[in-house]
Amino acid sequence: MASEDISQLADSLAKTKVGGGELSFKGRTLKLNTAQDAEEVVQEIERFEGLQALRLECNTVGVEAAKAIAKALEKKPDLKRCHWSDMFTGRLRSEIPP
Repeated sequence: MASEDISQLADSLAKTKVGGGELSFKGRTLKLNTAQDAEEVVQEIERFEGLQALRLECNTVGVEAAKAIAKALEKKPDLKRCHWSDMFTGRLRSEIPP
């Protein structure tokens, strides 16, 4: 990784909130289209011991990114809640589930 990439990752992680079994990306306005776009979220999910809640409000998640996140969540037996409101801004109608 280039030092610029590391710096961006450090800044991004500094904005991520963790507490009480909750991992939050709320309000980060992430645009996650591909599995690669979702890699930061996936890595944080995988590292989080005892994950009970995931907050992704105010971010936009496409099909491929959602699949990557879902795969990471499959390994989290303590997960109870996912807060996913306001997640389709900027998406085509065909990308939004009924």
